Amino acid sequence: MQISMMIKDTLHTVSSGLQIPTIIILLLFIVVTIIILGSLVTELFTERRRLKESIPKLIDKLQGKSYVEIEEEIKESKLLKRQKEQLTELVKHNFLPELTLDALARRLISQEELYYARIIGYTDMIARLGPMFGLMGTLIPLGRGLLP
Repeated sequence: MQISMMIKDTLHTVSSGLQIPTIIILLLFIVVTIIILGSLVTELFTERRRLKESIPKLIDKLQGKSYVEIEEEIKESKLLKRQKEQLTELVKHNFLPELTLDALARRLISQEELYYARIIGYTDMIARLGPMFGLMGTLIPLGRGLLP
């Protein structure tokens, strides 16, 4: 009788110790998910609906203009904010040789790819780990209820 009582107490202690971190992680996942959804909705309503710029037409507008005029055209364009920043950075260095300018453009594109890959990585992690922690949050309390 004593051994079964000790086993019950040990299982109760272990399950209680696992339940609190599981619930904290689930709450963090909920907060991160709300933040990501909020940024998505914000981007959808503030940035994406303005994306009506024809890139070939913009390039034609920029031909033969000075740096100040090009920068002004970029600011007035309907590109996304991040696109404007990267394009302005590229124009600031237009005095560089062609190969160096090409390398800078590739680096700026890589930075943007990494930025979006990081965002997708967070959502991917939550999509994979969320159900696992949700199941743990369900089964841990049930374990105590199943003990006689």
